[in-house]
Amino acid sequence: MAKLIRSEADARELYEKTRDRLEKYERTYGSSSSASSSLPADTRDLSALLRERDESLQKMRLKQQASESVRETLDSLRLKLTALLITLGNRGGV
Repeated sequence: MAKLIRSEADARELYEKTRDRLEKYERTYGSSSSASSSLPADTRDLSALLRERDESLQKMRLKQQASESVRETLDSLRLKLTALLITLGNRGGV
């Protein structure tokens, strides 16, 4: 349960950082709706590519974070199961 809470807290922190980055980006380059019409075509293309890469990176980070959380949970369960099997083995149950 603690890992889920920590995972949610990590996700919220990641969301806050992403939102802050977006606000900084929009302050620098303007919002995508207002700035895109005034930029040269190559700049719009690069900007779109940058946004796509940022989104892709963000998704990969979230997937990695979820994978790490699952791995930690599985490792914890494996250790508990091993301890249970040892306990049962010592009692002559296995």
